Amino acid sequence: RTRWCCVVSQHCPDFAMQMAGGFSHPMEPDDELRQLLATLSEELATKLQLNSGRTLEPVSYSKQVVAGMNYRVTLKNEGRLVDCTIFKPLPHTGEAPQLSEFTWR
Repeated sequence: RTRWCCVVSQHCPDFAMQMAGGFSHPMEPDDELRQLLATLSEELATKLQLNSGRTLEPVSYSKQVVAGMNYRVTLKNEGRLVDCTIFKPLPHTGEAPQLSEFTWR
């Protein structure tokens, strides 16, 4: 087993760094994240108490597979960072993604 783990970590650094059940390594914002944030724009503005016309700029995110998907997202607003956890249920549930928690830095 030890040899196998060493070989995997040498050839697959992403696999070796991600703990089973844990969040992925931080990733650059992409279309997947932007689409998710677009569906939550009103909820984010309300819960984060953003002034009208203020935008959130995605900085990075990571994902965790659960019974759906958890997204840990860092957003920037007027120079301040906010860490958000967003839960996206499995498609068959018909439920919309929702902001689970957030913390301003």
